[in-house]
Amino acid sequence: MVLGGISMGAAVAVAAALRFPDQVERLVLLRPAWTDAPMAERVRAWYRALAAALRKGSPAALEADPAFREIRTHEDTAAIFLNAFQDRASLRWPEKYELLPAQRPLGALAELGRLELPALILADRGDPIHPFSYAERYAAALPHSTLLEVPSKGTEYLAYRTAVNRALRNFLSDGRRPGGPEEVM
Repeated sequence: MVLGGISMGAAVAVAAALRFPDQVERLVLLRPAWTDAPMAERVRAWYRALAAALRKGSPAALEADPAFREIRTHEDTAAIFLNAFQDRASLRWPEKYELLPAQRPLGALAELGRLELPALILADRGDPIHPFSYAERYAAALPHSTLLEVPSKGTEYLAYRTAVNRALRNFLSDGRRPGGPEEVM
């Protein structure tokens, strides 16, 4: 089977591939949110501010938080944070925004060296929640991986979607070569 995940789901996909290597033929990681360590402290502070505002049920409380000034410099990230107030699960369980970013979703990245399967890793350079360096770390640890840089989801959504779809089609059609002008490794 092909196993993939976006953001936190990328770590879940990797953990499943490590646990059930005989069942996973290919791996797709799209904009991984973290690797073998908690998210960066500044990002965890953003999520703590979100959780506090969700507890109050107040987008205005988030916008008044000093952490939101930095989030606001990333317009697409700010919109995602504000959209959490429209999500029933986020309003009901705001603690997930404090607990999950502080976790280590994987053991040592060196464990990935035992995965003998093609892996496609897609990331962009402008996303503060999903830093390109995380994708680079996965690419270095997975022996048969291809890392492709895609346009920013937040600022070039149509180009992002086109690049992701093209890379996925190519990867799934032959399992080896995603290709394309965005290839970085």
